[in-house]
Amino acid sequence: MMKRSTIMILALSALPLTACQGAFDPWQRPGLWQPTGAPQEDLAQQTHYKGELIKGSGTATSDGGFAQSAIQSIIKVTPAGQ
Repeated sequence: MMKRSTIMILALSALPLTACQGAFDPWQRPGLWQPTGAPQEDLAQQTHYKGELIKGSGTATSDGGFAQSAIQSIIKVTPAGQ
């Protein structure tokens, strides 16, 4: 009998917490900023070819040397493991 009443008390005490959906998640509280997708919309408005939003395009004259030099400079500056 004691075990059953203890379980019942615990179950009933947890019942009010079911109404607090999102209350403990800081991004779900009312009154806070919510993401609207505005940066993606801005980028879509500036892009001439809408297919580039899914897959970018390269140039036929580039061999990747310019991009490689940029990556190499980042690797030299950033110590390993950071």
